[in-house]
Parts: sequence; C-alpha cells; structure tokens
Amino acid sequence: MGLLGIRKPNVGALTRRTDVRALAEAARYRSRSAELTDTGAPVREQAVLAIGALGPAAADATLTDALRDPAEPVRVAAVRVLHARGQTDDLIEALDWLPAQGQTRRLVVQALLVGKPPGAARAVAGTLLRAEGDAPLSDADFALVRTLIDAEENPDVANQVVDGLLFSLVDEREAVVDRAEELLTRLAPASTEGLIAELQGGAAPDRAASVLGRICDSRALGPLVDSLDHGDPEVRGQSAAALGELRDTAAVEPLVRATRDPDRFVRASAGTALDRLGTAAKVLGMSNLMSPAICEAVTAGSRRAPDQSSPPPAGHELGSLRDALETARGPGG
Repeated sequence: MGLLGIRKPNVGALTRRTDVRALAEAARYRSRSAELTDTGAPVREQAVLAIGALGPAAADATLTDALRDPAEPVRVAAVRVLHARGQTDDLIEALDWLPAQGQTRRLVVQALLVGKPPGAARAVAGTLLRAEGDAPLSDADFALVRTLIDAEENPDVANQVVDGLLFSLVDEREAVVDRAEELLTRLAPASTEGLIAELQGGAAPDRAASVLGRICDSRALGPLVDSLDHGDPEVRGQSAAALGELRDTAAVEPLVRATRDPDRFVRASAGTALDRLGTAAKVLGMSNLMSPAICEAVTAGSRRAPDQSSPPPAGHELGSLRDALETARGPGG
C-alpha cells in the first residue's frame, strides 16, 4: 500500500545518501491532485531506478512489489532493474498477472528472450498455464515457450516441459486444461511420444487422444486403434475421432467395428471418422470385413443334402451376401 499524504520525497538526495530504507518508502509514495490523479508515479519510478543503481543487495522486496504498481512506468522501471540483476524468477512470476497487451509484459518477454536463463522454459510454461483468468494463450506466449526450449543446451528440456503439460491435463480449472492441450499441440512433434504414453496409461487418456487427433502424427495410429477397446467410452470416442483426423485407411476396419460399440457416443464418433476418410476407404474396409462372411455364405450355399436334387432358389447367394453385409455393418452402420 502506498504512503499517502507524506511530504514528497527528494529521490536525488536520498540516492546520494544511499538511504535504501527511505528510497523503499519513496517507491510506495502516493500523491493525488485536485482531479484525484496519481501524481506520485514519477517519484516511485525514480525511486525504483535509484534502488537499482545502488546494487543487487538493495530492497529486493520493493522491486517485486513495484511489478504490481498501478502505473506502467513504475512497472517498466522494476522490470529493467530486475533484468539487470538477473532476477528472472520474479519476471517469470509476473507473467501471471501482467496485462497481455501492456508494455510491461512485452518488456518481460523481451528480457527473457535476451537472457534465455536456464530452466526458464518449464517455469514459463507453468506460469502461463496457471495465469489468472480464463483467457487463452497468445501466439507470443507460444513463441516464448518454444524459443526458451530451443535455447536450452539440455536436449531433455522439451520432455520436461511436456511432462508438466501432461500433468496439467487433469487440473481442476478448465482454462488450465485448455491451455495445456494447446501448448501440447503447438509443441508437436516433441509432445507426441508423451501423449501416446498418456493415452496408454496416464490419468487423462481421453485428453491425450483428442490432442493426438489435432497433431495428426502417424506414430499415434496404432495406440489410437488399441484405445478403441479402452474401458472408458470417452476414451474410445475420442480415439475414434482422432483416427478420423489421421486420415489413414489402416484405421477403416477398426472404425467400422467401432460403429457397433455399445456406447452411442463411440458409434457416432466412429461414423463421423469414417465420413472423413471418404467413400473409397469405407468400401475398402467393408469389403475386408465382409470377406470371411462372404466365404462362409458361399460355402454354406454349396453344401447340399444328399437327396437335394434341385439348385437353391434364385437370389439365395445374394440374400446371404446381404445378410453378411448387415451383420458386418452392425447397429451403428
């Protein structure tokens, strides 16, 4: 809280005396004109810059408080001083609340991109995910995370970031989950293997299936097909939808079988996925599924009793084929 009603501090004199305590008080100075305008902002800005000039040991708490100052020039001054001191943790934390379109946030991002501090990628991703409010991440946010990952010399940094994002897929805040899904999508193909592992044995397999559908990585084909047999219908439905996004004809037969799933959501997802694969793919899948039934129908038709002297009635084989087709198609077809 600012100090309102005290005499205006002389920042220059306080700096010459290296009076850190008084400068910290000046950094909280408030004064209001007759129009209720905050005229103390220039004093606070000068005090923050003066604290920075006195060295890294001076009034750290004052600087971090200044990041929340209502006046942007004061916040900008705090960013410049913290950046000069290498206190990037405070700058990363500020991404949680700084206005998305403000100069202060742009300056923080610029400072992180210039400094590229070790370990910043995962910290920034975590802060952005859990930022206040429900707003989605911006393109600048995605670019920042990607740039910080690429700047790290440790090749495992991307996996560390992905692990944190996968953990966030079960967050109680829907906005956090949505941001995690979008970041995982943007980080592909680095995120694909982690998403496959999440699909196969993680806490949010349905979310993982959905993101894999957006990524359209062919490595997910087999795991998604296997997940059509998952015990949770939500996972089966999301896996079917993701297979439709992959547009691989190898998924046709499993999807045709999924149209017979006992759950309506799964059947609908499988049907929509088949529509995305196109008519030729569906015909191919149906013909492959029908082949055993056709062979059985033909074999059954060729077996006649010893005393049977007349051929089966016209249309018999056609009827058997039609029955086989209906059997293969199932209730969802």
